[in-house]
Amino acid sequence: MKLDQPIPVTILTGFLGAGKSTLLNELLESEAFADTAVIINEFGDISIDHDLVRVNKREMMVTTTGCLCCTVASDIRTSLFELYDAVESKAVPPLKRVIVETTGLADPAPIINQVTPGGLPAAGFRDHVVARCFRLSGVVCAIDVTTIEASMERHFECMKQVAFADFVVLTKT
Repeated sequence: MKLDQPIPVTILTGFLGAGKSTLLNELLESEAFADTAVIINEFGDISIDHDLVRVNKREMMVTTTGCLCCTVASDIRTSLFELYDAVESKAVPPLKRVIVETTGLADPAPIINQVTPGGLPAAGFRDHVVARCFRLSGVVCAIDVTTIEASMERHFECMKQVAFADFVVLTKT
């Protein structure tokens, strides 16, 4: 993939039930979000989040199994490398952006470290390709205004999601 600029990666986070999938669906309906790849972080034995996101011909979805929010650097970097490989082999058209939708329980720090060059040491060729071809463009946090206070009081992950956000989207207003 010969790029003038690395492909921007946006992390979409927010606590359980905040409306991340709804927000993502609304974004993907827009022509402005054509040529978008979506990586959905699912946590648990039964995957359902990927069923909640509508994907048409313009978007490619890579569903991870396991947790993107662990300190092991393989998951997000592997998914991004698979996107790179799919574009390189022309299995999918060129991408304008990647959105990573995290699970509602995610700690965004390890995910950010996996996308930020130098955040975690490169373990091999794959990690160097990801560092060269992708860049973190920002963290967006969806906040359910009806539950945010209780969620922040009871769940440290919720507080971290808000703290790491470059942009906050208020839902259920």
